[in-house]
Amino acid sequence: MFYLLWGSDVVRSLLSRTAPQSAVDVGFPVNPVHVMDLALLLPGMALTGLLLRRRRPLGYFLAAPFLVCVITIGLAVMGMVAVMMLRGFPPAYPARSQ
Repeated sequence: MFYLLWGSDVVRSLLSRTAPQSAVDVGFPVNPVHVMDLALLLPGMALTGLLLRRRRPLGYFLAAPFLVCVITIGLAVMGMVAVMMLRGFPPAYPARSQ
């Protein structure tokens, strides 16, 4: 799902030859979240899942750090949302095209 979500943003910006709006909003040429997710986390988790499915030792070795990483990122995102709501910021849901 993240590949579709982030990928659509990246492909749209490539076709229009502009920087993605999410990157412009943070003042970078690329969105660091896209880079981290698309280049590191998602391929690493997919590879780890494949290795676990094949019962390879490396899969078991990588599973714990990825689980800790995902839990930590999830807690951080939930914490950011909670603080934003407490400070009165509206939720920032992705815009839907009509």
